[in-house]
Amino acid sequence: MTKMNNSNFAPAKISKNRIQPSLMLQALAFTCILYFCVGKTPPNIARETSQNVESGVALSAAVSHSVLLDASERFGVPTSALDISNAQSRTWSDECLELSNSKLSKCKEMLIPGWQIIVNSEDKHWVYRTNASGSIIALEPDKPKNNTK
Repeated sequence: MTKMNNSNFAPAKISKNRIQPSLMLQALAFTCILYFCVGKTPPNIARETSQNVESGVALSAAVSHSVLLDASERFGVPTSALDISNAQSRTWSDECLELSNSKLSKCKEMLIPGWQIIVNSEDKHWVYRTNASGSIIALEPDKPKNNTK
């Protein structure tokens, strides 16, 4: 077996003074790129959002999906046959979204930001109330129609 001569392959000497400034410059360059390029562009969200024109607040896709799913399960209508015709941001005065059934129900009084959402099918519509995240969903009771005969 022949012995290799490693005299041509000297170990690389890395100068700490030489590396640190270039790493600092890279970090600074990447920070500038992120700040000026990524930070100022809005995220590209492919999901549908509905915007409340009065307040400028957009209804998130998660909230709209939760409401449509509830209506689909409750009324037996496929979600593809449902749409949201109106969504208005609201602030509810209690945890029950102002829909307590009686004065005996225990709804903690506190301001709850949320939504009032109208869901439509071909021939019906329902009014929902939610909190801002959509974790609390309540269906407004049908209002009796006045029969004027």
